[in-house]
Amino acid sequence: MRSLALIAVAAALLAFLCSQLQPAWSPRYLAVLFGPLLLALASVLSRGTRWTAAALVAVAGVWLLSGLAPAKSNVRTVATTVAPAIRPGDLVVVTQPEQVPVLHRYLPGGALFLTPLGVVSDPRVTDWRDGVARVRDGQAERVLTPLVDQLAPGRRVLLVMPVYKRVTQAPWPRAVRIRTREWRASLRADPRLRPLGRAPRSTFPRRRSGVRTELFEVR
Repeated sequence: MRSLALIAVAAALLAFLCSQLQPAWSPRYLAVLFGPLLLALASVLSRGTRWTAAALVAVAGVWLLSGLAPAKSNVRTVATTVAPAIRPGDLVVVTQPEQVPVLHRYLPGGALFLTPLGVVSDPRVTDWRDGVARVRDGQAERVLTPLVDQLAPGRRVLLVMPVYKRVTQAPWPRAVRIRTREWRASLRADPRLRPLGRAPRSTFPRRRSGVRTELFEVR
């Protein structure tokens, strides 16, 4: 039991210290500690009924003190709002690649997804391989503009951009911010595109992963 607890504490401490050097921590990464902590708890419960009762009381206390999780994202609200304007064959431009799977879930089928990583072959998953380098190389003139130029008149382009609560200099969000500014400026300056408006902002408080959209139509 002591060894398992030591493994869990050491892993959490090491992750925390590394995150001070490179801000890449997310609370969901604590899931890796679930295994050793579960085995440690099983060891405690095997010691007798008093320990079992104490553990059950502790679990009940956590349940009572825990409320509903805050809304993590407004993607569902934004996607369902703009969905009636999207038709099969339209282009969905997502400057934050990891948002594609959830957008694919709530937007109408048949749309083509494009990110700074390139055209998304399977919108159900995100290909993280060499992600930072590929986003840095995903300039609008090389990735975005050639695809927009192929769209027929009447096609629509939905631009989905992240909303950051705080600015961080971590490599991934910084690269995404740079591509977002560049791609948004490219679409707004394209004379072939007519702006149709923006989706309203979500009313969810304290969202941790928000997006905003702009809609264009090819003249």
